[in-house]
Amino acid sequence: MMSTKITLDHGDIDIDLPAEGQRPRGCDWNESVCTDTPTHTIVVPDHDEDASGPHASTYCARHYAVSLAELLTLHVQQCSGGVREHLSAYGEISAPRWL
Repeated sequence: MMSTKITLDHGDIDIDLPAEGQRPRGCDWNESVCTDTPTHTIVVPDHDEDASGPHASTYCARHYAVSLAELLTLHVQQCSGGVREHLSAYGEISAPRWL
């Protein structure tokens, strides 16, 4: 008889688990779990009147580059809005460049 028990073995990977219901701290990449330390930010303006303001996502260097390239080469090219309507600031967390 075949076992159907599923186990997760992370070996020596140390994942800092937050409070229940929250995602692990680290990179905001949402295609998969990335627990690398965030070093860069992308700030998106909020066009919703009910929201509290711009939304900042923090990424590791690798996912920052992918996210920024995707925004600039794919989304903005197909959207009627300009870059400033999609991006308020970008760059290193310590010193973002504001548009």
